[in-house]
Amino acid sequence: MHVIKGDSKGGGFGGIIIIAILLFIILIIIPTQCGRCSKEKKPEEVRATDQRAITVINKTGSRITGYMINTASGAEIQRGQTTENSFGIIIGNNFRRDTVIEVVLIDRAGRIYAKNFEVPLRGNTDTPITRQDRVRENAFTDKFKDLVDWMNRNK
Repeated sequence: MHVIKGDSKGGGFGGIIIIAILLFIILIIIPTQCGRCSKEKKPEEVRATDQRAITVINKTGSRITGYMINTASGAEIQRGQTTENSFGIIIGNNFRRDTVIEVVLIDRAGRIYAKNFEVPLRGNTDTPITRQDRVRENAFTDKFKDLVDWMNRNK
């Protein structure tokens, strides 16, 4: 009976180099390139600048866990996670042709709040999101998410 063994000549070092290069690209290059588009900042910092910016204000009454900032045509400007009730986003020059910006907030129960805002090319625009901006799903899902939120608040 013959046992076929793999070739053990030098394959390990080349694999380590490839993994190191991929990790470098994923951890260093991609985040720095994405950061050129827009940046999350404190509302005071954004209001003091002359750059095109929005200040997202959570008036939903729920704790927000995530957000997405998009153009009206659907291009993503920025997404992230936050627990702040208000935060600022400086919109990069890549999106100067887009005058309408969509702000989407996601609360900890998974409910989605979305609203479009007309944003001038210079200065800050306050973008309050309220309970009335909630995106309705089917009746069962809405009631289930309301129950989850109620249980979280009444632990």
